[in-house]
Amino acid sequence: MIGSTRLFTYLGFRLSGDLGKYTMYTYCHKRPVFFLKSPPLIPPTRRQIHQRNRFRLIGYLWRAQSPAQRALWEKLSQQSNARVTGYNLFLFWQLKQGTDYILTLIRHSGVDVFGTA
Repeated sequence: MIGSTRLFTYLGFRLSGDLGKYTMYTYCHKRPVFFLKSPPLIPPTRRQIHQRNRFRLIGYLWRAQSPAQRALWEKLSQQSNARVTGYNLFLFWQLKQGTDYILTLIRHSGVDVFGTA
């Protein structure tokens, strides 16, 4: 296995995801759990492929924005006390077409990510 798991916790790492041939996560009481990665038994469905492609496209659209535009999304999230990142707001807006929600945050925070003011 991967040596002592206490070292990761001591260094401040929260274990989650795949590392080499292992999958890991943090169990209750901050106890790390490791197990061999298990490959999927069936290929992904069309719906799964569609969803993965949607997220991939939104990630591409986020990276295609200028640093100034991404900074506005981050500022909107901070100013509105939304407790999410600017990327999460952008993701919500793209996935749910939540323009009304974003416009409400803009109105309350004064940070206009759409440039409509």
